[in-house]
Amino acid sequence: MDPLDFALSDAPYAQQQEESRRVDELLGLRTQEVEALIAGEDTRERRYWIGLPVSALLTPYSEIHLMLSRLLQARRVVDLGAGYGRMGFVIAKHFPHLDFLGIEVVEERVNEGSAALARYGASGRLVQGDLTKMPLPEADTYFLYDYGSQSAIEKTLDDLRTRSLHEAVTVVGRGGATRSLIEKKHLWLSGVVEPEHFRNFSIYRSAAAVHP
Repeated sequence: MDPLDFALSDAPYAQQQEESRRVDELLGLRTQEVEALIAGEDTRERRYWIGLPVSALLTPYSEIHLMLSRLLQARRVVDLGAGYGRMGFVIAKHFPHLDFLGIEVVEERVNEGSAALARYGASGRLVQGDLTKMPLPEADTYFLYDYGSQSAIEKTLDDLRTRSLHEAVTVVGRGGATRSLIEKKHLWLSGVVEPEHFRNFSIYRSAAAVHP
């Protein structure tokens, strides 16, 4: 049985997290072991959600599916702060028409996720990169979580605003810091087109992203 044939339900969030942990195991994705390994490193100069339980670090597979199911016009999605690339598995199984790129700063997560994606036969890519030091990849849809400091998130939002001047963008914001910044400081994204709000994430579209 394909581990991505999970039940899409309104189960309590804790149950979704536990189901996602089991999917990780079936995919051979050693999230628990890798997180334990990197938590033992010196991370005083790093703020990449190291040391948190996997349940707090990673978005459940069922929630990712819900996000993607709302993006009917998407063609290429970039996950900014992709962790182990869970989104790449959901896309490969349920949304194969989408082109996927995940960017994650922690190399160990990238190595583990890339190997599992390859075993699964997913065509999407997971790459190592620091979003504070690299240009924003081209896409029509971006997933932005609380991947680092507030200044880092603000830098990414500024990059997205620049991109929106040339091409419509859709941003799925997840996390308190990201959603607060979009709602309070980036009205080009939240104040023109009515956002779609869900319990744990919101979908924002720049004005030109509205399709007839």
